[in-house]
Amino acid sequence: MICQLAHSGNEVPGSPNLEPAWAPSAVPDPFGLNEIPKPMEKEDIQELITSFVEAAMRAKEAGYDGVELKACHDGVLRQFWSPSTNRRRE
Repeated sequence: MICQLAHSGNEVPGSPNLEPAWAPSAVPDPFGLNEIPKPMEKEDIQELITSFVEAAMRAKEAGYDGVELKACHDGVLRQFWSPSTNRRRE
């Protein structure tokens, strides 16, 4: 059994949390939300990495056979790979 870990990035509205959505750059989701996300700072990226690691460790403790990081058609990892949503210079 595999656990899939994901972060939606600019594809989830930030307003329900009273905080802006996170994304690589201030580029809104091209498929509908039109909300300008907060460009992730280095500290935010580190928090995301740490959260993925901690979630993977919890999945292992729960008995999962493996973990998959979702980086396909949606989510923040794909947004980092795409020049249309990642306009970072560093």
